[in-house]
Amino acid sequence: MRIAIGIPFRSNEVFLLEAIAALRSQVYSDWNAVVLDDSDDGILHETKQFIESDQRIRLVRSSSPGKGIGVAWNSALQEVIESIKPDAVALLHADDIPGTQFLARLVRVLELNPKVDAVSCRAKTIDSSGDSSLHIADLAKRLLAPSHNCRTVDYSGDEGLARILRTNVIICPTLLYRTRCFDRQRFDQSLRMALDLHFLSRALLDGMVIRSIPEVLYQYRRHAGSQTSTLMRSKQRFEEELLVYRELKVICKEKGWTRSAQVAGHALTIRLYRLIEKVMRG
Repeated sequence: MRIAIGIPFRSNEVFLLEAIAALRSQVYSDWNAVVLDDSDDGILHETKQFIESDQRIRLVRSSSPGKGIGVAWNSALQEVIESIKPDAVALLHADDIPGTQFLARLVRVLELNPKVDAVSCRAKTIDSSGDSSLHIADLAKRLLAPSHNCRTVDYSGDEGLARILRTNVIICPTLLYRTRCFDRQRFDQSLRMALDLHFLSRALLDGMVIRSIPEVLYQYRRHAGSQTSTLMRSKQRFEEELLVYRELKVICKEKGWTRSAQVAGHALTIRLYRLIEKVMRG
């Protein structure tokens, strides 16, 4: 199975170098990657040399840097799909660290299960120093979906979407998608934070099957300088997710997916985020 990896990069070359080193250490070796340079000033020469020292990795300068996460993700997707023509695609965050078995394990799942459109794994959350951390979002998800940590889960149809909307435990960069997932849709560039929730929901509405496996194969970094943290502090993520939930409630109701429409209407995850945050702040 031919794998393509897109890595949109905005800032912090130290983290990018860690991510590239981890990618080069993968047990599964049949992959090619594109680092999309979305930074304002361009990647430094020393970092370019390290990236391009592996012939499987290309560095491409974005034609429209700084236009937002959605534009960067879609640009990276377009580049890897057109240039590599892969069977499956992953979009890694440039500040994360995939474990050595990350690709091997996810590829195996897709090879053995042709009806599964995308597969994800569990992730360990780390901070800027690489130490374990527990964010309010992670705590909320543990409370709402404790059984997810110990078993394989297939998301499909009304019940699958209801589970996603109840507590989206799938961390976007841990997903390996069959390329066909992007035949009909890409990430919504009007969104700044809830792109993954929106994309996964629309994928399930289109009839796709997403599998989540319990192995921890990825380190997901949360740090003060990330775009995610900035928007979380401003509460923009919660506001945007509420808009997405309202949109999905209408769509699910029209489709006859009553369980998903009900869960979308409750927006329980966002309510719990806010409650935990209030308690933690005293």
